[in-house]
Amino acid sequence: AGRDIVSYETSILPGEAETRPLMTMAHSSSRTGMWGIWGLNHCFVALLKVAAILAKDKEQLKKLWVLTAATAAYVVKWNNDVADYGGDLGGFVVVCGLQTLSIGYLAFA
Repeated sequence: AGRDIVSYETSILPGEAETRPLMTMAHSSSRTGMWGIWGLNHCFVALLKVAAILAKDKEQLKKLWVLTAATAAYVVKWNNDVADYGGDLGGFVVVCGLQTLSIGYLAFA
């Protein structure tokens, strides 16, 4: 997420180099802002998760689990959409799936 704020062009996950052009806005004036706000949002949601985990706040973790599970489901659907164009969000699917499992375990166990 922080990478999106400082260097949205950098691909980290497998398949990301092929998918990034499908995710990038066409006009250069919008690219930095779009990726920056995307990354900023991810960072703040991650901080909420860390704070809830450290506080052992199961009610907050349950709310964050809903967000995390919805994000994972959306990424799975999105992966299917971009696959037709050579994109691969498999790395994002794995990361979001693992977050859903771990937050779910902490929230509901």
